[in-house]
Amino acid sequence: MKKHQRLFGGWLCLLLLLLVFHACGSGNGRTDAYKDVKQDTNHIIIQVKDSTLYGVAGDCGMSTFCLITDDGDTILVSRNSEDGTYGTIIGDLNLGNRFCLTPSPDKTFLLQAINLTQLMEFLPNCRVLNGKVFLPGSNRERADTLTILSLSADSLVYCDHLGKKYICR
Repeated sequence: MKKHQRLFGGWLCLLLLLLVFHACGSGNGRTDAYKDVKQDTNHIIIQVKDSTLYGVAGDCGMSTFCLITDDGDTILVSRNSEDGTYGTIIGDLNLGNRFCLTPSPDKTFLLQAINLTQLMEFLPNCRVLNGKVFLPGSNRERADTLTILSLSADSLVYCDHLGKKYICR
């Protein structure tokens, strides 16, 4: 009887192992969150899918934010969530200015909006990905993630990843 139990256990382990390999698919390890993976001799570069919405600010109200996307869709979200948390608007809210919008997962309220028209005046080579602002590095240095402290028509104040504060006028 014990021989049959061991044989059954061995087959069961083999079946589970085959199921695990089958669940992995082709084994490339990619998920929907990744758009592309590139590899050279020294680095692996993972390009992440950007979930940020881009467009121009439409007619916004006191409690709403309107974005007319690059695709021509009109997105209208509440500036605060159901729990009372207010979304962040970085820069001045000017009708017709270019913005990037990070909405809540259900696209009902604003998490963050950045006035790209104003930001590009101070940092023309920056990039926004998933609501984060990156300043590209030079000579194989890594890109720097910025935290914007304030943005207006006449100034930009931000910190780099080390916490060093910069003021642009």
